[in-house]
Amino acid sequence: MSDRIYKAVIEYLKTRDNGWRFILGGQVYDRDTLIVKMEKDKEFREFVIEEVVKTAVELLVPNKGF
Repeated sequence: MSDRIYKAVIEYLKTRDNGWRFILGGQVYDRDTLIVKMEKDKEFREFVIEEVVKTAVELLVPNKGF
């Protein structure tokens, strides 16, 4: 499953223009730098995938006041 999410994230990133930025903490990644980092750094890639899944769940599951 995470491989499919990874591929979807990479496909999404490739559609962004050159001015697109991803800010994580104090680090700013442009599109190409983020793609390379995700390809080379397995721990970073897994972190990004986990954050994508968490965001998707928050958007899709209604808040029941928990």
